Amino acid sequence: MLKAVGFIGYKGRGKTTAIMSVAKVLKARGYKVAIIKHIPGHDIDKSSTDTYKFKQVASLVAAITHDYTAVYYKDTKLSKVISMIGHEVDFLLIEGFKHAMFYPHIICARTLKEVDELRSGLEIAISGPISENDNMKREAERRYNLKVINALKNAEELADIIEKKAFILPNLNCGLCGYDCSTMAKLIVSGAKSIKDCKATYSNSVTVFIDNNPLPLNEFVQKIIRNAIMGILSTLKGFKEGEIRIIIKA
Repeated sequence: MLKAVGFIGYKGRGKTTAIMSVAKVLKARGYKVAIIKHIPGHDIDKSSTDTYKFKQVASLVAAITHDYTAVYYKDTKLSKVISMIGHEVDFLLIEGFKHAMFYPHIICARTLKEVDELRSGLEIAISGPISENDNMKREAERRYNLKVINALKNAEELADIIEKKAFILPNLNCGLCGYDCSTMAKLIVSGAKSIKDCKATYSNSVTVFIDNNPLPLNEFVQKIIRNAIMGILSTLKGFKEGEIRIIIKA
């Protein structure tokens, strides 16, 4: 199952360094890792480039090289991007998007004041320049009851925390668990709940996506859909139980 963690902080606070360090460790442990980075539009390409010109007239632009494909969607939400790539990897490391509240955060900060400004109840560790100041590091660990880790020197320790505590909720706010996703995420981080308490993620025998966006289904509707499909397919030659994928173009 996909696990995710966000690295949040102001510019120049070591988010990229932390992500790179953790990604290398997770990859060495045999995991597939994806990285999503928030980049202001004016930093992607200049007005003179072909990509910029294409983006003025198209809703989607794909740039393909021998090694990677970069896809630019117009006004695409983070949840939609995650749904498109999440099934390909084990861990998703997200830089920026500090207002995304459906997965845990690593705060990258220089001062205690910055940590206070960035705290949301989703933080599972602190990194960045603050980890290089012994006095501030000790005070932060005492005040927030979180490990303060230098990502360059102790990437293994930070990866251990992420491996243990990372998760992602579907951001549906379906209410099946009794909470919205932000509240449930904070409860999971605090230890009061677990990811298995998310009814939209677990207890699912049927998952439906419409244009890559997950559609919340309660258990009763899931049973109806599952029984109907299984009843039809079980009469066909070659049918066997397992994960079934059906694509319907409505």
